Amino acid sequence: MKVLKQWKWIWVGIFAAFVLGCATQSHIGAPIINPAERLELNGVSVLPPQDENWVLGGSPFFDDVAVFKKKLSDASGILELHSYLAVVNRTSLERALTNSQDLLSYVNAKLKVMEIRFQMTTNAALDEARSNAMGTDCVRYDITGKEFNNPNFPEIIFNMNVHGFECRHPSSPEAVIAAYCTERYPEGYQSVSAALKNECRAFLDNVQFN
Repeated sequence: MKVLKQWKWIWVGIFAAFVLGCATQSHIGAPIINPAERLELNGVSVLPPQDENWVLGGSPFFDDVAVFKKKLSDASGILELHSYLAVVNRTSLERALTNSQDLLSYVNAKLKVMEIRFQMTTNAALDEARSNAMGTDCVRYDITGKEFNNPNFPEIIFNMNVHGFECRHPSSPEAVIAAYCTERYPEGYQSVSAALKNECRAFLDNVQFN
C-alpha cells in the first residue's frame, strides 16, 4: 500500500491535528448549550466534553469535523498562545483500507510526513480493546513534539501533545474517523495535558459510529 503517495488525505489529517491546534483563546466559539446533546457528523457522533469550561470550536474548512476548546486559566500569562482542543473528524480516502495493517500503515504514514515540519516523538499501535468496543479496526497514538517557525509566531518554539485514535468506519471502509485531544503551548511553560487526561479520555470514549 503506497500510503506515502496519498498526499491529499494525509495532509487533511495533518491539518486537522495541528493547524486547528494553533487556535488561540481569542478565537473561542459559542458556548455549549446542551452538553447532553450529541453532535452528529457524517457517520459519527460525539458528546461534547462534559466538564466545565469547554466551548464549541469550529472550522470553516471542513464539514466533517467537530472541535471543542478548553477555556484555560491565565495563570501562566500566555493565554493567547496556549490551546487545548478535543476534535473528531472524518477523512474520506481515495481507496478503502481493508484491514488493521492498512490502517496502521495509514496512521504511520501521516506521522512520517508530519516530521517534515515538526520535530516529534510518536507512538502508534493497534488498539485491540477499542477495536472490540467499536466493532472495527482502531489504532491509538500519542505524539509529543516541537514546532519551529510557526507562521504567526516565528520567534516562539511551541511544544505539542496529541493523544487519540483513528478507526476504519465499520460501514464505510473508505472513511477513517479520528478523535483526539491536542495541546500547543510555548516552550518553557506548563502543560495541562496530564491534568486534563480524564476529560480527554471521557471525550474519546463518547465517540460513536452512525
